[in-house]
Amino acid sequence: MSPTEAAMPDKQPIPTLDQQRAVHALACVQRVEGAGFKTEYRAYVRSLPLLLTMNGLGQTLALELAGASRSGNIGDGHAALLSHILLWLAGGDNGWKTSPYLTVRFAIPNGPNNDDEVKKKAVALITAIMHENERDMLRAQQELMAYVKWLKTFAEALIAPPEQGEA
Repeated sequence: MSPTEAAMPDKQPIPTLDQQRAVHALACVQRVEGAGFKTEYRAYVRSLPLLLTMNGLGQTLALELAGASRSGNIGDGHAALLSHILLWLAGGDNGWKTSPYLTVRFAIPNGPNNDDEVKKKAVALITAIMHENERDMLRAQQELMAYVKWLKTFAEALIAPPEQGEA
């Protein structure tokens, strides 16, 4: 051990932003893994990068909000994905700390009866995004795209695809 290493107290390395994305995404997918809507969630996560590319951040969030308003597993899958996006982009200590515009931080309670809270907070986030300049919106969209890559990777790894004839 070098003198420099001996003089330094035991410190945990600071995780990179990409490591933080991965840890957060894994925890989110693990929460969905045993749910009845896991197949729908997996499908929505897999399609999200294309939606972001084609529609942009605001419209993609609005589409997820509309999907979360549907009933049954379809609505539950969209609501779970929307809450995971919200937790990352605006979830306070667990969220993207360098966000250029998300001055409103909020917690989204875990549990089965938080759909209305998720929807209210999604509207607040969409409203905040609409009031930002293009540069900051694109920056937030790029951050979400980087986060969604991890969500997609873990969803594909942990949630089995639907059986033939199921989907």
